[in-house]
Order: sequence, then structure tokens, then C-alpha cells
Amino acid sequence: MAQSVTDIIRDVARQDRIPPKVALAIAKVESGLNPRSIGDNGTSFGLYQLHIGGELGSHSPQWAFNPRHNAEQALGVVAKVHREHPSWSWGRVAAAAQRPANQPAYAREVDALLGAPMSSFHTTTPRQPVALQGLIPSANVTTKGSSHLDAWIAANIVLVIVVLVAILILSKKK
Repeated sequence: MAQSVTDIIRDVARQDRIPPKVALAIAKVESGLNPRSIGDNGTSFGLYQLHIGGELGSHSPQWAFNPRHNAEQALGVVAKVHREHPSWSWGRVAAAAQRPANQPAYAREVDALLGAPMSSFHTTTPRQPVALQGLIPSANVTTKGSSHLDAWIAANIVLVIVVLVAILILSKKK
């Protein structure tokens, strides 16, 4: 009988000495536990979103759709980061291993799934361009359960609004 995706993730996690709950949380954030998931505009594949030019290496997307291959590749990196930084929260370890665009938000999302404190990542808000720091506290929008992509989109929407308002103000001064 074929193993379920979650059973495969648990097996690989145990082999890499990662708590199965951690491995499942990372896969949930990355793909919603969908082994055929495609993300990043068609450049990331499978449970842990192995990326072309990154963890996918010389493998094909078809290879990455195999849950065991995908989990072994990604969780091997997670295990390595954890060995190098054993004091980090699992969310922070996952963020360092998976390298999302917004690592603090990603770490908070994984830690939230694990029931860990939300402040486990040293940087608690996404970095803003220097010119905007402190001006738009609402640009650091992340909500429990939202993806790191949602936080990035929200922050960029706020940035566009600020730029448009600045243009409007400057045009009225002329």
C-alpha cells in the first residue's frame, strides 16, 4: 500500500532528526501539503517548493513532484541549518533553509503553526526602504495564517499608495 504524503514527510523528518510536526508545518506553508504544487511563477515545485537555480539543483520538476524526493532534498537543508544554529526557533531555521523573500514573516508563519512565540525571529518586521522606515507602520502587514507572499503584496500596495500620495502633493505645490 502506498504511503500518504504526510507519512512520507514524517518518515523523512525522523531520518533527518527533525520533529515531524516541524516538517509538516514547513510543507503546509510552502505548498499546502500539495506534492504537485507549482509556485514562484512556475519556478518552484512540489511539497517544499524546490526552486530552479536553488534546491531543485539539476533535477527536473517531475522529479520534485515525488513527495519523498522533495522532502529528502528540502529537509536535508533544514537539518543542516538546524545543526548550524540549534538555538534558533524552527520557524527561523525553516526561513533560513527555504529562503523566502520575507524571512521574518515566513518564520512567524511556521512558528505560529507550531504554537511557538511569534517573536522568535530577531527582526520582527519586514525591512522597508530607508526612506520609508518609521513613516508607514501599517506597511508591516502580516496576519496570522497569511502567506509571506500576501505580506509582500500588502507592503507593496502600501508603498504604491504612499508614492501616489507624494506625487499628488508635489503636483499641487506647482
